[in-house]
Amino acid sequence: PHPPSPSKKELESLKSETQRAEKSFQTSLSLVRSISTEVSNLESVAKKAEMDMKTLETKKKKGSFGGKKKAKKEYEKAVEIANGEQRKVSDAREQLAAAERESDKAKKQMEECRHKFEQAELEAATAASYLSVQQSNNSSMTSAQTSDKGYSDPFGMGQPVPSNSSSADPYGMGGVMGGGGGDYANPFAM
Repeated sequence: PHPPSPSKKELESLKSETQRAEKSFQTSLSLVRSISTEVSNLESVAKKAEMDMKTLETKKKKGSFGGKKKAKKEYEKAVEIANGEQRKVSDAREQLAAAERESDKAKKQMEECRHKFEQAELEAATAASYLSVQQSNNSSMTSAQTSDKGYSDPFGMGQPVPSNSSSADPYGMGGVMGGGGGDYANPFAM
């Protein structure tokens, strides 16, 4: 039994799903950058509107030569503008937060897709390797030498034991351990 392997079609499907997830993440990241820039610009405009409003507030308090009504109207208009800019900033920040959440979701999905795809590639490579080893083993088994003992000897290392060896010398030591005649006198022999 070989390890399970995803089909080529499954791999292609996972690959394209991963690419779509990556594009989605890049798009959402781009949107976050864009909204973030817009928030910064709106904050600058709101800050300027607030400063204008404070300038007109001091003018209104001083009330130059009969122009109190005019100063008050200018101040009220500046307050309205400043409040409007502040609402735009708040709306843009909400959009930014939503875009960041979507970007985080897209990133998580992209990472999951990548993991699935990498896992499938690993399974396919493992199965291919297993198959390759199995095929090479099958071809080497047919060409391997079989000894007279009935087991496979793929390296041809099994050497027949000479028939003239006695049971007293099973390792072919030539009677080194004593009792074999020869010139060697074993001091440990009994």
